Amino acid sequence: MLPKGHEVATGQFALPVTRRSSGSSGLTACSFSELSTDDMLEMSSGIFVVGFERRSGWLSHLRAGESDLLLQPLRPNFWRAPTDNDLGNGMNEWAALWQTASGRLVLDNFSVQKKDKARVVNTKYLSPDFQGALEFSYTLRCDGTIRVDYALTLSPDSGLPDLPRLGMQAVLSGDLWNLEWFGRGPHESYADRKTSALISRYSTDVRAQEHHYIRPQENSNRTDVRWLALTDEQGGGLLVVGDTPLSVSAWPYLQSDIDFTSGDGSESASGLVPVTTKHAIDVPIRDLVTVNIDHRQMGVGGDTSWGRPVHPPYRIQPGNYRYSFTLVPLIPGSEPAGKARVIRTKE
Repeated sequence: MLPKGHEVATGQFALPVTRRSSGSSGLTACSFSELSTDDMLEMSSGIFVVGFERRSGWLSHLRAGESDLLLQPLRPNFWRAPTDNDLGNGMNEWAALWQTASGRLVLDNFSVQKKDKARVVNTKYLSPDFQGALEFSYTLRCDGTIRVDYALTLSPDSGLPDLPRLGMQAVLSGDLWNLEWFGRGPHESYADRKTSALISRYSTDVRAQEHHYIRPQENSNRTDVRWLALTDEQGGGLLVVGDTPLSVSAWPYLQSDIDFTSGDGSESASGLVPVTTKHAIDVPIRDLVTVNIDHRQMGVGGDTSWGRPVHPPYRIQPGNYRYSFTLVPLIPGSEPAGKARVIRTKE
């Protein structure tokens, strides 16, 4: 009835071990060169060139060789394209503030300081949508790594709605189709739907791993990810290493391509703007890769699809949040797992 070797059940558990620190920062002596204009601040260590937009503060250029890895800046993201369950409980209405909050942030501070053998770029943002602040520190090191520290401050009693997502998003070069990660897989997983996805090392093509839901929506997320690499055919690209496990995804399109969008602008009798009808076939495969590097994403729920919310442990309530990750430009021939291991033992 069943073939030999059929798997009846499986599971994983964490061993009671701790990570041993290397006890060394691993930084070597180097000199940073700096090019500053009214629009841009560029710094180079000889291994990479990093550019920050002065008006917005965003990290908008990252080169390790001839080409720029970034097509669009690394920016915060509080939103996800609503799932069918989200629409059932009205997330597109009660969380609507977070859909545009990232684009409405106002730069309040931009500064650069020397720290040991590194450079630190500090930015701070305020918002017309909430009381609080969003702060970043980018530590550029001579070993070719960029540590990103994220700190969001929101008052728990502010009356703000829960956040669908808490993280950062960038659009990368379309050559970086090769996706590899160490975390849960091989299929998509979410905070409240991940037990079936076992922690291991996986690799696939960005274009092959996306989930084509009939109605385009949030998809392809991976949880408990220690590191993620996106590379071209020669092995060059970008490595992301979390201080703590991340929630990540990579798409061959923009988030707006799968988002819940308005129709012709007219209002229905209920006062709600009608949604444009989309199907999976309508989503373009673009010459780019959108990567999400998240601290958390709200669970997907599913008790019902017509009103039940996500259970409280899997929501993101307003409060104070911090997380950190390291960006590593990869040159052809790099071994992502080895580099990630070195970084994780340093922190």
